[in-house]
Amino acid sequence: MWRTGYPISSIKEKKFLGMADLVVCTNENMKVSLAKKYGVNSEKIHVVGNGYSVEKWRGLKKNPSVRSQRDTFKISYVGSINLGTYAHFRDCTELLEAWDSFRQNKNVKLCFIGVNDYNKLDLINFNKRQIEVKGQVSVDASFAEMLDTDVLLVMHTAEDESGKYIVSAKLYDYIRAGTYILAIGHPQDIHKKIVEELSVGMFSENKKSAIEEALECLYVK
Repeated sequence: MWRTGYPISSIKEKKFLGMADLVVCTNENMKVSLAKKYGVNSEKIHVVGNGYSVEKWRGLKKNPSVRSQRDTFKISYVGSINLGTYAHFRDCTELLEAWDSFRQNKNVKLCFIGVNDYNKLDLINFNKRQIEVKGQVSVDASFAEMLDTDVLLVMHTAEDESGKYIVSAKLYDYIRAGTYILAIGHPQDIHKKIVEELSVGMFSENKKSAIEEALECLYVK
């Protein structure tokens, strides 16, 4: 929906959508845009949202006293990400600059769990910046990380309209974990809409000043 410059693909998409008896998409934004862009009858477009695995989460729950059991205020990103190279959808440049300003004289830690370029990173430098980095972990271990933190990060930083339609699969696990969420991206992003409508977190634009302000707000909560 957000890509331009592919006329042949658009023609084929319109043709096949017109031929379909039923069209399924994962959110209301996509439904509205499909009807508008391709002229699809909105009555045959149905929204079926993603979710989390009830079975995999069975028996797991947030410990309300997790903050009191450690001295460090902990913020975590759990999921696939690259830190040493530019990542179009999840670029951490603004976040890391904001973090370096925010962390001064504070007992805080920023954790990235599921880093793809883990072996290429300067881990000593990250440690000096109060940043913990881990490579890929199991599903069970990722759930444990989601539960054992004060704030969970979800990011979508692409400079296009993709954030209106793409919902990170991890967001549903975050919600299930019951941990407060900080969504970083652009004002039109669907992540912002979800965390605010469900009252499960807050949103920050992907700008150093805005992220630092959000971090300060979370720190004093």
